[in-house]
Formats: sequence, C-alpha cells, structure tokens
Amino acid sequence: MVKATKSKIEELNNESLFVWREMMEEFKKRWPEIRRKRRVEIHINSLSISDAKRISMEKFVQRENMQISRLFLLRDPNVNIIYISPYTFTNDVLGYYMKILQIGDIEEASSRLHVIVPENASKFPSHFSLTQCLLYSPKAMKRIKNLIRGKQAYLVPGRVNTDDIKLSINLTVPILCGEPQKINLYSTKSGCKRIFQQADVPTPISAFDIYDEQEFLMSLAKLIAHNLYVGKWIFKIDDEFNGRGHASFVTDNIKFISELRKQKKIEINDSVIERLIEVLQRLVPKRVKIAYP
Repeated sequence: MVKATKSKIEELNNESLFVWREMMEEFKKRWPEIRRKRRVEIHINSLSISDAKRISMEKFVQRENMQISRLFLLRDPNVNIIYISPYTFTNDVLGYYMKILQIGDIEEASSRLHVIVPENASKFPSHFSLTQCLLYSPKAMKRIKNLIRGKQAYLVPGRVNTDDIKLSINLTVPILCGEPQKINLYSTKSGCKRIFQQADVPTPISAFDIYDEQEFLMSLAKLIAHNLYVGKWIFKIDDEFNGRGHASFVTDNIKFISELRKQKKIEINDSVIERLIEVLQRLVPKRVKIAYP
C-alpha cells in the first residue's frame, strides 16, 4: 500500500512537472508580446537554498526583504506588483515607500501595489524560506489567486528551487527564470567562470571546480608559483553568496616564497610545486582569515 502510494505521488509529480515545463515554454515564446502589455508581477525574493545555509544565516528574514526596491518596477505603467513580504510593514515604512513612488511620478502606485504577508509565517521556524511559508498559508495563496484571476501574471523569484516550482504550479503562473537546475549550476562561482571562459570575458587569475583538499593545495601551489607577485589570495566557497564563505591568505611573509621572488630566473618544476604544497599544508590552516559579511 505504501509503495503504491509513493508510486502514485511520483506519477502525479511528474505529470505536474511536465505541465509546468509546457507552461514555461509557452511563456518563453510569448515573452516579447507579454512585456508590452498589462501584466501582474508576483515578486517573492525567497532564498530557497539548503536548510544548512538558511539556519546559519543571521537576520535571514531581513535578507529575504533586501530587494524591496523591486517596487520601483511600477514605473512601467503596464505593471501591477504583488510583493510577498516575510513580515508586515509598519504604516510608516509603507507610507515612506509610497511617498517615494509619488515623488518619482509613478502614477496610481497605491492601486497597482499589493503587499502580501503569508499569515502562517510566524508559526514556522525562522529559517523557513519565504516560498515555503507562502505555500503553507492558504489565505495568502487565495488572495494572490483572486488578484491575478483573468490576468497575465508571472513569478519574479529570488533563489529558485523545487519549492518555487511547486508555487508556480499551484498558482498556475510561470516563473521569470530559466531551468532551475541550470540556474543553480551556473550561479556558482565555478559555473560563472565556465560561462566567462566560453564568452572570452577577462577574469582574474584563479582556479575553480575544486572538490577536495589535495586538489585545493595543488591548485593554490601552482597559482602561487606562476604568480609570485600576488601577495594575497582569496578563497570562495562555490555555492555561497553575499560575501559568505570568503577567506584570505597572505603570502608576503612566507620565507620560501620570498626566496623564490628574489631569484632572477625561476624554473617552475615539480619539485618547486611539491615544496610549496608542503609549506601550504603547514601554514594555510594557521594564516587563513575568514571574512564575515
């Protein structure tokens, strides 16, 4: 019975995903036409990332509200905005933004902007993403459906994952984004580097697609050996963002590197690389300085 239920759920999920992809393809084809007509943008800057990252982030809810400047997209008279906020704005805050919109000669802003807060957001753990909170807030979902009924609407997301696809399916609106799997791949540090290389965009000296400690030490040793004039190296965790997961390593006071710099002609061979790896194994854990955003 359990096995049959799981199979049925998987079948339904696959069917929903197929319908969603068809909707996305249609949206992609019609986008040049859609962007010239009246439409509703549902802005939800949800940080739909892993639980471990969300739990470790300070002021997570405030971070999900950092793109409130999206309200200024109302300068397009064809756009109505439904802004999903992780918490309720005070009258003073909302009045402040409405005043700025008014000063910016944005017409009928009050009638074209709807701020919705998932009513159950406070009942869930503070690290729940905004999309998760909205999915489990039936009153907010119903209000959104009423506001977009009979209108061209689409989601404008933050960081996209399967929860955002579920929201898109539930609301029967597309997402203004590409394929989530590709987005998550190419939004990493290594993914961006691959895109820049293919596009022949100049990038700083670096190494990427590093997946274990030995590969890290080898890559760093080669970079230092071939770029002895560089005094500081920055390390970045591949899938972090907003300055999280950054660390630095200064080479100026390392005796072996100073000796190499003094040599007029340096032959970079395997023995030099191996010696550098030995030095780095001993010094990197002690000298790396982590930057906290």
